[in-house]
Amino acid sequence: MRTFDELLRTRSKEAFFEQGLEALRGIGVVYQQGLGAASLALSGTPTESFRLAVRVASAGVLGTAGVEVSTDGGETYGAAVTVPVTGLLPATYFGVRLTFTNSLDVAQPSFVEGDTFSAALSATSFPTTSWQPGSVPRKLLEADAEANEERDVLDVAIASGGFLETADPGIADDSVAGPWLRLLAYAVYGVQWRVGVQARGQVVLVDAGAQGPFTFAPGELVVASSGGRRYVNSTGGTLTLSGTLTLDFTAEGVGAEYNVPVGSVTQLLTVRPGVTVSNPAVGSTGTWLTRQGTDPETQAELRQRCRNRWPTLGTGGAPAGFEFWATQASPEVTRVYVTASTTLAGAVNVYLAGPAGPVSPEAVADVQEYLEQVTAVAVVPVAMSAEGLSVTVAGTVRVEASRLTEAKAVAEANLARLFAVLPIGGDKRGGLPGILDREAVVAAIRPQDKSGASTTGIIDLDLSQPATDVSMDADQVALLVDSLTWTGV
Repeated sequence: MRTFDELLRTRSKEAFFEQGLEALRGIGVVYQQGLGAASLALSGTPTESFRLAVRVASAGVLGTAGVEVSTDGGETYGAAVTVPVTGLLPATYFGVRLTFTNSLDVAQPSFVEGDTFSAALSATSFPTTSWQPGSVPRKLLEADAEANEERDVLDVAIASGGFLETADPGIADDSVAGPWLRLLAYAVYGVQWRVGVQARGQVVLVDAGAQGPFTFAPGELVVASSGGRRYVNSTGGTLTLSGTLTLDFTAEGVGAEYNVPVGSVTQLLTVRPGVTVSNPAVGSTGTWLTRQGTDPETQAELRQRCRNRWPTLGTGGAPAGFEFWATQASPEVTRVYVTASTTLAGAVNVYLAGPAGPVSPEAVADVQEYLEQVTAVAVVPVAMSAEGLSVTVAGTVRVEASRLTEAKAVAEANLARLFAVLPIGGDKRGGLPGILDREAVVAAIRPQDKSGASTTGIIDLDLSQPATDVSMDADQVALLVDSLTWTGV
């Protein structure tokens, strides 16, 4: 019997190929039945065709377990013998030797009384030693081995897909959630995978060259950030002579990387003479975004939301339960901080943030309505957006001229990601209060390999702001203000 640990490990096509060769040489595949996890390997050349059966007479491990051997398929058995510590039985059965191995899993018993091993052996075999590479019979066996390997991969996926911590082995925690985990989350936990949202914001067009008027239809204009993120207008209008026009623009793709800072959208890719673009903050919000872009949910994020499902089954109002409900209520919410109110008895403050910072009033309203429906009668939920804390990232970056565009785009994406996942209240691993780690900012701008060399061609980084770690209050969410100066050399 394959243990669960073994079910989570795929076997190579080379192993299946050798197994096929053994079968063609007359030594058949060993089949095992029972609760034990010991294994049996056969070796030698059969001198007669026969059906081997081995029955465990007494439980144990190598050196203590006893087995009985039959050469007529289990109709009659010989006297019980103790399996030596080496695993190799002293007797030879029509030219075949039997070697046993203990269970590889220490938690799984090796030999269990009543377990059986069986195999069919043949004195007539194929001349496999004469097969040349590329020959027809060898190619047929290789094709069969590849098919078995593919089946084994599926077996592993099925076995691991039934458990939260093992679903989709081989997919990294920070990668997009895999299909087996998505299925498990939906079928067992009632959690729908989040596919990601396109960012949307307001861009101001100016007829700086006095060439207007211009009339724009939705989908006609394409603008870009300094890092190359592209956006298409979702509303239209007329830009009057020497006038200004504010339009809604939607990101070309989903993801938090499109939540670029104020002032970074400066390129009009759809040429209109004399027209310039910018993305200033909307009113007093501190951001140009009207809807934050979110990334497709990762393995780690989806697993955590599934874990957060359990506290919702009780009535005590555990923080993880509020976090689950808040993220269920609005796709804009990716970060939640829960704390008891210090001013209202029985109230629970639920602070909300998305990847770009404070969430919209619509998101707060959606979460508040949802919480009122699911929380216990004695609990008063109060949903509110986290407070934005602007953090200026300033300094000079010198980079190889040929890699300037690449380095800026990577740094922009890394910074957006860093600020998008930083918890409300900052990183508290070093103790209270939480912080934005300055070294994390440096690493985002200048990613490096194991030797410490820049992977994007950055020669020098002189970061003037932040000068130290940034301290944050418990209800604050960090907002990126990108003031870096880039120089190609």
